[in-house]
Amino acid sequence: MRKVVALIIAFAVVSTTVYVCFFLDRVAPSIELSSAELIYKFSMDNTSNKSNLSENNILLSGAVTTVKKSALIVDKKIFCKFKNGISDVKVGDTIRLLGKFIGYDELFQEYKLNDCSIVNQ
Repeated sequence: MRKVVALIIAFAVVSTTVYVCFFLDRVAPSIELSSAELIYKFSMDNTSNKSNLSENNILLSGAVTTVKKSALIVDKKIFCKFKNGISDVKVGDTIRLLGKFIGYDELFQEYKLNDCSIVNQ
């Protein structure tokens, strides 16, 4: 009986570990937009557009205009903060990335995305 209980506990631990490592970090995008579409939708005075974008996971595509240590700027208007460092991205590359849209920064006049990650094409 003890062997069965120990086996069930071991299976539960392994299953939980596999789930956390491989599936928990993967977030499905709520919305898929190009950078121009994001800017257009948010700039409209329609409050439903703004509420649909806020705090949603967005799959964004656009051209990289600035690369920093753990952030990049897409099409001169969209600031993307990454969870991890950025590698193999150069200015001028067209990329697809997944991130959480947090709003518009009036001080820097940029749209902000957090927890970004590059999506393989």
